[in-house]
Amino acid sequence: MTSSFEISKAVDVYDAPILELQLRYPNKRLVVGVAIFTQRHTALADSSPKLLLLQRSDTEDSFPSMYEIPGGGAEPQDRTLLDTVVRETKEETGLLVSKIVNTFPGFEYTTRHGDAVQFNFIVEVEGGPTPRILLNPAEHQAFAWVDPSDDLARFQLTDEMLKVVADALQNFVPAGIRV
Repeated sequence: MTSSFEISKAVDVYDAPILELQLRYPNKRLVVGVAIFTQRHTALADSSPKLLLLQRSDTEDSFPSMYEIPGGGAEPQDRTLLDTVVRETKEETGLLVSKIVNTFPGFEYTTRHGDAVQFNFIVEVEGGPTPRILLNPAEHQAFAWVDPSDDLARFQLTDEMLKVVADALQNFVPAGIRV
């Protein structure tokens, strides 16, 4: 695949035509979740990795005002699921993926649009230690950076998304460690 982002060996299996993956999940929508981490430095030398959460717009049909990691469904222009990761990251945050680092546990679910299977990825993005987030106001109204010490109960998360967030925080690979 010719691309402007790096792919670690851990995600090579997803660098294949999306139609091949769709055959393994017939009649299910293919969806990605994208875990974006950054290092935040404060005067107290706090360098804990932070995970980006987005708050859905209060006008969204499904789960209004709930928090989630960035992501969305595969579209016809996506050649691979990795293309979906890059496109959704850009659409929802304005950030450019520089590397798709790893995967972490996904899940299957049902919405009013039908059955879906979500594949979750950890990425690195351009923009330095504190990248500038540009939300699409039609989809999201706020964002937050969280770490394992945060009280996640203060964010409105579905049970499934709470598990995704916990899994992302558990599976984070610090910068400098190559997968």
